[in-house]
Amino acid sequence: MAEKETLGEKLLNTREILAQLAAMGLNIPPSYQASLTTMLSKTREIYRAWANGEIELVQNLLRELFVLDPPTLQYLQDIDTELQKKH
Repeated sequence: MAEKETLGEKLLNTREILAQLAAMGLNIPPSYQASLTTMLSKTREIYRAWANGEIELVQNLLRELFVLDPPTLQYLQDIDTELQKKH
């Protein structure tokens, strides 16, 4: 994750791009859209848990999100490690 980038920012950008492509008539595989929706939902859960001060739940949710796409979400392990140090 880039400096000053927020968690889920790239997912939101991807959703916008997919919507634009679909509006142009391109067929987006339903499985891709479903995966993206699942990842965005999990990201919202992480923010909710963080706002409620539920650090252990945040860590669990980060791990669940990581499992959905390990190659592109490697930075989540770094966040989890930092939370473990502070918790």
